[in-house]
Amino acid sequence: GIVVEGGKKIPTTAYRYTLALEPEFANSYRKELSELQSIVEGQNNADTQTIYLVEQVGEPESIGSGKWKIKVVGTQLIVSGKDQAPTKFPINVELTIRAVPPPILSEVTQKYEDIGIAKAAMMARAEGLEVTAINNIK
Repeated sequence: GIVVEGGKKIPTTAYRYTLALEPEFANSYRKELSELQSIVEGQNNADTQTIYLVEQVGEPESIGSGKWKIKVVGTQLIVSGKDQAPTKFPINVELTIRAVPPPILSEVTQKYEDIGIAKAAMMARAEGLEVTAINNIK
């Protein structure tokens, strides 16, 4: 895993997915993920895995110059080696996204020492977009 703000770890894969988030938002999001991860580990659930299955992605809705909202419908599965069937939770969110300049390789490799993370950051931002907010749809 990778140590995030607050001194706790999140899985490397989860960290890579947060590279498409606006940096300040990403830091708070990673911290929340690390809190959840520590709860799972603290309950001796080291063999527990979570998977988010995206079931539907809505059409982007323009909310201004270079900004959009997109609805995503999905299910969070919690899989434990102890259980036969996964526990399912619907998680439906609205992403707020904005256009940003695509990254420059030299800047990314200076920011991230780990070449795998640098490559993931390049891929996450190659289209010139970043997520600025994730809100639950009720």
